Amino acid sequence: MQVDKVINNNLIRSHDEKGQEVLVMGCGIGFKKKPGEYIDDGKVEKVYVLQKEERQHMEELFSSMPLECIQATNEIVEYATISLGKQLSNYLYLNLCDHIHFAIQRSKGGIPIQNALLTEIKRFYNHEYQIGMESLNIIERKTGVLLPEDEAGFIAMHLVNASMDFRDMGHTQEMMKITRPWKELISTIIIKKISPCSRKWDLRHSV
Repeated sequence: MQVDKVINNNLIRSHDEKGQEVLVMGCGIGFKKKPGEYIDDGKVEKVYVLQKEERQHMEELFSSMPLECIQATNEIVEYATISLGKQLSNYLYLNLCDHIHFAIQRSKGGIPIQNALLTEIKRFYNHEYQIGMESLNIIERKTGVLLPEDEAGFIAMHLVNASMDFRDMGHTQEMMKITRPWKELISTIIIKKISPCSRKWDLRHSV
């Protein structure tokens, strides 16, 4: 595959052998690359096959996400696909990556959010909940942040939604609108580590 556009050091837009537009992810895969150059196959971690309406949204989100959040999302989706034994909507990458990044911000900011439906999720969607619990281990391994059990429930519902195979970007946009007020709240908080050796965080509201 050849480089069409470098999104950032870890993301490249390209076309596969079938001529389909794809987004190629890998650590350092876009570093010092120029359009027309060949992609180093050894650095490819994930290839996303994009529909026309998906490309802009995926590029915008993934270009602003830490690499470790994308890597965690990829591993969770792969694990869930195998465990559930069915194909999941591509929009899961968008929704789940966005959610994981936001959950990590909340955790670092000391802002817990309780999942009021956790008991019902365990009962009616236990398989997805169990995958959610394993997802917490994946997230901790990739990012160093251990999220609470409530997040396993939230992840489970992302899997349930993806299993229903929503095919339009409207659903994805609606889900992101729901979480936007919380993200705006988080964005007003400055998280400052007191010292390199300290585990305490100084939270100050920006003016």
